Amino acid sequence: MPRPSLTRIALISALSLSLSGALLLQAPQAYAQGNKGQSASAQSGKITGQQAAAKAKSRHGGKVLKVTPDKKGYKVKLLQDSGRVITVRVDS
Repeated sequence: MPRPSLTRIALISALSLSLSGALLLQAPQAYAQGNKGQSASAQSGKITGQQAAAKAKSRHGGKVLKVTPDKKGYKVKLLQDSGRVITVRVDS
């Protein structure tokens, strides 16, 4: 049985690493945007973390740093253009 060439092994390794890297990069973004439990929220008629982030950003501007679920909705941490960090509560 012929052995695979080093070029072929290197190519397969590079593809495997790039695919696993892409998956690892997407997971933290999804968590940071509050997508945890999104399907349950969508089924119950409540807003998702992503929707809460969009609502807070449209009202207050800036960049969304963190979305945390709480009892009545979400807490959204925003970095405003002035450099100030604020936390906004968005009800479900």
